[in-house]
Amino acid sequence: MTYDLHGSWDSATGENAPLYAGIADTTADSQTLNVDFAINYWIQKGASPDKLNVGMGTYGRSFTLQNTRSTDVGVAITGPGQAGPYTREAGTLGYNEICEQSSQWTVYWNEEQEVPYAVNGNQWVGYDNADSLKLKAQYVKEKGLGGAMIWSVETDDFLGVCGAGKFPLLVAINSVLTGKTSGIQQSTTQVTTAAPSQVAEPVQAAQPTAAATAAPAQPSGVCTRSGFVRDSSNCQVFYICENVNGQYAVSQFTCPAGTVFDTTLNVCNYPAEVQCS
Repeated sequence: MTYDLHGSWDSATGENAPLYAGIADTTADSQTLNVDFAINYWIQKGASPDKLNVGMGTYGRSFTLQNTRSTDVGVAITGPGQAGPYTREAGTLGYNEICEQSSQWTVYWNEEQEVPYAVNGNQWVGYDNADSLKLKAQYVKEKGLGGAMIWSVETDDFLGVCGAGKFPLLVAINSVLTGKTSGIQQSTTQVTTAAPSQVAEPVQAAQPTAAATAAPAQPSGVCTRSGFVRDSSNCQVFYICENVNGQYAVSQFTCPAGTVFDTTLNVCNYPAEVQCS
């Protein structure tokens, strides 16, 4: 799980899943908060590279800036970023929530850490896009690692709303790991390179719950708003509703066996933790 390396539990902005340490990582602890350090540490402790899978995030960690004139990595924050319409959790934005509002964000490329971040007024988000995930996938190949996993499929652009086809992040990873043509269209988002600043040391976050699997059916009439909706007759089934040009696109998912959909956390959870009626 090489994500959640920075977040609103910090006192400053930071990338969710940097590939490498940045120049602002001046302490011994902060220099450990990147993919490269984590993988090398496991290998140095005796783990076989081909048994290591790199966790990649299809979401970002967001912050509210203290000063809108100071927008680098490592600048002061007042708290988590605003919740998105689908994830509905302050401090977190799915890639789909970011790319659907791309005209409102100014995207910067963090050269040292090989990941992007974006700024919109006093909102700041560090995340992964197709370019940074391709670099991570290439890292997997060069290190001879076992493969990659993502958290999680429903925050990719699974409907292809943003113009790069469906599941552009999954396709980007797969194109590098398998050598197949990705078919991803070149991004037209203007990207500005900026050097990061001092990054505060974080408190480690807990690993998210297991992902749900997609079901083929796409029922109509279940959506009254964008976001997650649990099935009224089966708590194991839930839907993601997305407003596309004034009409709702619906994707149906089924939680893994032994779990049901938790409408409070918007995750698949144990039945004892969920009110299901």
